[in-house]
Amino acid sequence: MIIDAPVAKQQAEELGGIEIVEKVPTDETYGIAVAQESTELLEQINEGLKKTIEDGSYAKVYEKWFKEEPPIEGLEKAIEEAEAK
Repeated sequence: MIIDAPVAKQQAEELGGIEIVEKVPTDETYGIAVAQESTELLEQINEGLKKTIEDGSYAKVYEKWFKEEPPIEGLEKAIEEAEAK
């Protein structure tokens, strides 16, 4: 069975008797969609994300829910790319 890693981890912990045998690398990322003309909103979202990365709260929340360290480098790269557009 193939499902999202966070869901698989949660089910394995809650149900027991389930083992995650392999992670399939997909290089998928999650995003926040905003209307193309909502540049101010996009800037606010990116600034908020930067602040939470810098103060450590992003990692704290991510680790609470996903039980692993967040992929900070990928997130920072995505923010830089969004700002360059």
